[in-house]
Amino acid sequence: FLVGYFQSFRYFSEDKVASDMKRLRTFGSRAQDIYRALAEEELPLVIHIRRGDYRFESKFGLIASDYYEKAIEMQFKKMNCEKIWLFSDEEDFAKSMIANKFKSKVRVIPGENFTSAENLEIMSLCHFSCSRSFQ
Repeated sequence: FLVGYFQSFRYFSEDKVASDMKRLRTFGSRAQDIYRALAEEELPLVIHIRRGDYRFESKFGLIASDYYEKAIEMQFKKMNCEKIWLFSDEEDFAKSMIANKFKSKVRVIPGENFTSAENLEIMSLCHFSCSRSFQ
């Protein structure tokens, strides 16, 4: 169990935090089964759009839709992705943030079907999916 405010990659540059986080990274068989069932032959680019309490936090702000468009374009050029898996706590808002030219590639993964931990595990299993399949 780690307590902290891990909003920046800088926290993970500390050896102790990084090693603690790696130790915590254990995948449940349910998350792997869910991933396999969802993945089929798709090579997904995973996008997580979280607004929630961020809209009330002046220190963070919200990311604009053009950021997502540029990021998707960059990843599609870099990797051989065929689909976008979209995770969000606000599905309709998240879909509105995706540029029209990518909407046909989007598959919304309904988070309410999984625990928060399973959502994180599924997303982390997808991390390298554009370049290789899950084994």
